[in-house]
This record gives sequence, C-alpha cells and structure tokens, in this order.
Amino acid sequence: RLAQPARVPHPPAGPAVTWGELPATERAYVGALTGRLQESLGPDLLGLYLFGSAAYGGYRPGRSDLDVQGVVRRALCAAHKRALAGRLLHASLPCPAKGLELVLYRAEVAARPSAPPPFEINLNTGVGVAERVGFDISAEPAAHWFVLDLAIGRETGLPLVGPPPEALIGPTPRPVALAAALESVRWHRAAERDLSNAVLNAARARRFARAGRWGPKDAAGEWEVTRGGAAVVVAALAARRSPEAPALDPIATAAYLAEVEEELHAAVAKTDPGPVSGRHGVNAI
Repeated sequence: RLAQPARVPHPPAGPAVTWGELPATERAYVGALTGRLQESLGPDLLGLYLFGSAAYGGYRPGRSDLDVQGVVRRALCAAHKRALAGRLLHASLPCPAKGLELVLYRAEVAARPSAPPPFEINLNTGVGVAERVGFDISAEPAAHWFVLDLAIGRETGLPLVGPPPEALIGPTPRPVALAAALESVRWHRAAERDLSNAVLNAARARRFARAGRWGPKDAAGEWEVTRGGAAVVVAALAARRSPEAPALDPIATAAYLAEVEEELHAAVAKTDPGPVSGRHGVNAI
C-alpha cells in the first residue's frame, strides 16, 4: 500500500473485465507471480488470494492494479524477505498492469486481524506506482489500508493457492473496520487526486457502515445511487467508466466526503466491540 499515489501518466481505462476475461498478459503474470511465491515459500505458503478489481469484475486494463495478499505459516527471516522481494519487483518480473500491490501475513495475524496488522512483506511495484518494499507496519504512513484489505479480501478474494480466504483470514472486528474506513475517507480528503476514486471509496465505506458488507467500489456507488445518493456519485461512476466523462466538481466531492466522514465518525463512536465485519469464523490452521 502507498501513502500517496504515484504521479505517473497512464493510458485511458479500458472496459471493466472479470478474472476470466483478463488479458492473457495479466493472467500469465499472475501465474508467474504465484509460481515464484510457491518456489520461494514452499509449503509455508498456506494461501494466496487475488482481490480488488481483478477478482470481482472491476479491472480496467491500463488503469487498474493487481491486488494480491497471501498467508504464510511462520515469520520469514530478513534475508528471505529481501530475496523474495527482489524476485517480485518489476525489474525482475515485469507487471503488465498499472502496478502490483502484494502483502504477505503470518497465519496468526491473518486469523485475528487487528489494527494495524503486522505484515511480513508489503510490496508495490510496476510502471504506474511508486516502488516500495516494506517489512514493518509501523513505518507505513497509512496503515488503515491493510485493515481494510484484509476485511475486503476475506469477502471477495479469489484463491490462487490454498482454501477460500475465510478459512485463513478471520473476521475483522466491526469497530476496527469502521475506524479504518473512517481513516480512509479522511485520507482521501487530504491526499487523493482522483476524485472519482475518492467518492466511490467513500460510498463503499458508507455501505459497510450501513449494510455490513464490502465489495466493488462500482457496486457501492450504484447502491448509493439507488438510495437517492448525491449526484457526485453518479458523476464518479461515469468518470470511472469513461475517460471522456466530465470532471467531478471538487466542491461537491468535498461535501460528499465530509458527509460520509461525519456518518462514519458517529458510527465509530457508538460501536461496541462485539460485532464483526464480513463472514464469520476462521478454520483452524
């Protein structure tokens, strides 16, 4: 995960596609990535999951990242982490998408998500992202993204290795997920340059707060629209689907984000530690 999107040009978005419709280059890349992780980790790689847009039909060639998270049996030594990261960087394994965002967690961390969840490796690489390799969650400037990725990945992850994600990734406590969602909206208000992305992420956070489920940003935007949501959400959906759509109004965007932030702040304030986000339970490892 990155604290700030990279300032790099990228081509216009293509139409959204599902995993089965991904271009052959992306599918081959995911296969090669999976193979390198299996070669390096062997039986310690318990599960590997594609999530984000490529897993649930929102992937847009030329604009979308490939999001992958994995679960390993035990902690990796520093030398192993560095060697593995080197084999996965764009210079060694060119990424055909805008970028790869890969995070590996120990099994006990994935089974009981916390805030922030310590990881073994956090790797961002590709022509459209600022390259980053991290081994310490405390060095991450926006750790809430890791909380959200685990919660969302548990519900929507596509297995590349191992069992379904809910077998290894435990439910994120609702207060933890809501607090992370609140921080994500605040981050977007302060740092996001893609206004449509900011609006649709806020819509997804609001849907989780109200309906208790995650999912694609587009689906969250459509949910918001069907409930009589702000016109800026309609504009965000149009901008996400076509590079020729009109730009979003910054004032309307700021107002919508402030509205969602206020709602999430109220939800966090009244939440007790009992409920959890997503599907319940995690199997013994």
